[in-house]
Amino acid sequence: MKGIRYITEGAALLALFVALLLFSLYIPVVGTIFQLALAVPFIVYTVRHGWKKAILFLVVGLLLTLLFGNVLTLPFTFVFGIGGLAIGMLYRQKQKRYTILLGGTVAFSLGLLLLFVGANVIFNVNLMEQINNALDQSINQSIEMMKSLGQDVKESQIDQMRDAFDMFKNLLPLLIVIGGANEKEY
Repeated sequence: MKGIRYITEGAALLALFVALLLFSLYIPVVGTIFQLALAVPFIVYTVRHGWKKAILFLVVGLLLTLLFGNVLTLPFTFVFGIGGLAIGMLYRQKQKRYTILLGGTVAFSLGLLLLFVGANVIFNVNLMEQINNALDQSINQSIEMMKSLGQDVKESQIDQMRDAFDMFKNLLPLLIVIGGANEKEY
């Protein structure tokens, strides 16, 4: 009977995960609230059944994401699954709250970093270069818009915009870590 219990709990929690994923994808405003809870099924399953079965749970979750979502939703499942597994294991080991916070932050940040590197390697897309191009294009559009409205564009203003965007480029790794810290659920 015990062998069947983890399968039925896994199926129920995967159904909950798929429902949360679909709500987060297709309901505009409320979807962001549901997105915050995507890691909860992974956390609960890992706490109850350990990391070995939780890895299988993550793999099945990825397959269900492909079945019910699309390829673009796989990163959501991957990042929330990795973070949920880490938080669940730390809960299972009865670690302190700050250890769980640190472990979840590291797991979510590593998940985001793996997605960043994976996009670079697999799709041959340099995300930093894409971000730089988008920011440069934004600066040029701002300058053109100011000129078309008849405003004088001073070099000091352009330099300030470029400095602000350069600071953003330098802070991007920190923003990834902060994003990892903000994706956890307890």
